[in-house]
Amino acid sequence: MSKHTEEANRRSGRKIIVLSVLAVILVVGGYFTYRGVHFYTTHAETEDAQIDGHISPVLPRISGYVADVRVDDNEYVKEGQLLAEIDSSEFVMKKKMAKAALESTRAAYEVAKANLNSAKVGLDKAKRDYKRAKELFEGGADTRQKYEDAQAALAKARTAYAAADRKVSEIKTRIQQRREDLEYAKLQLSYTKIHAPISGLISKKDVEVGQLVQAGQPLMAVTNTNNIWVIANYKETELNDIKPGQIVKISVDAYPGKNFEG
Repeated sequence: MSKHTEEANRRSGRKIIVLSVLAVILVVGGYFTYRGVHFYTTHAETEDAQIDGHISPVLPRISGYVADVRVDDNEYVKEGQLLAEIDSSEFVMKKKMAKAALESTRAAYEVAKANLNSAKVGLDKAKRDYKRAKELFEGGADTRQKYEDAQAALAKARTAYAAADRKVSEIKTRIQQRREDLEYAKLQLSYTKIHAPISGLISKKDVEVGQLVQAGQPLMAVTNTNNIWVIANYKETELNDIKPGQIVKISVDAYPGKNFEG
């Protein structure tokens, strides 16, 4: 075979290979083009979407300096789990003071009751003395002066008893107030521990140890993971073919390569 013939055969072979490759490329490209066109004509797609759900804010009920933070963003927590603590020193002291005030008032109540009992004894004696003085005076066996002295002593004893009785009532009322003060101090102390309002994922964490926080200030949020949904924004022209019950595939940036079905 001549060199010209061999060269012609090689060129012919290369053409066939090139044409074959081009044919494959065209077939494959056509297939994927068809699939792409078919997909976009039968599917609606958007990246303008976000995950949403029931979100419960975590708010302190009292003001103070943060002593401890036990969670981070995207951490799963259970309802009632301790999330953070506010320095409790001041509130522990207030509880101690409220307890001491209650105990002091109770001691004062015991004294007031003793005084009331003493006033009752004095009143009973004054009544007996007055009765006897009256009988003696009316029988002519004693003077008017002694009768009037017994009468004045009875009036004084009644006044003393009434005052002692009012004191007991006042201290009773004060004891109730001191009890309420103590319960309030206990409640305020309990608020230094901040717990999860629901089970879910921590998000929007904006609190650090040493930070001064105010009552009602958002520290973080908890998203209920048992009931979440996607809010997707489509063009008006894409909404006509979207119906309830259709299958949706969802991809999330936080989980690359993983698809969810809804």
